[in-house]
Amino acid sequence: MKRFRWPLQRLLDVTELRARALRGELLALAQQIAAARGDLFVRQTSLQAALAEFGRLAFEQRLQRHEVFMRCSAAQQAQLRRLRGQLDELLDRQKAKTQELAAAKASQQTLERLRGEALARYQRELDAAEQKQLDESSQVAFVRGRRGAAGERAATGA
Repeated sequence: MKRFRWPLQRLLDVTELRARALRGELLALAQQIAAARGDLFVRQTSLQAALAEFGRLAFEQRLQRHEVFMRCSAAQQAQLRRLRGQLDELLDRQKAKTQELAAAKASQQTLERLRGEALARYQRELDAAEQKQLDESSQVAFVRGRRGAAGERAATGA
């Protein structure tokens, strides 16, 4: 009996590997997004704490430090905008990878369905060939049995 060999098996294997790689890339992106969100949160919290501390200073001290604080605050705001931009870019990449993964999974499912159909067809062909062989064997046995019975009758004179 020959083994089942599906011509598109290699394509299915490559599709599975691609889907696995995309899942890994998505995981890495999720980790990067989490790190970027954490960094953004820390910087925002730090800026808010600095603002609150600056607000608690006496008016004279605040006036002396106002220019330095505003320059630092502007730099912090620029960093926050840059981080938000990076986060948005990471989220866009994650969305694109998710769509890629969905397409790869759909392709994989289609190939698996086609493989299942091909395997079922192969099994039916094997069953039909086996049934044909059994039918031929039983016909040969039947004919031999009839020949043997006819030969016995001829030998006994009946």
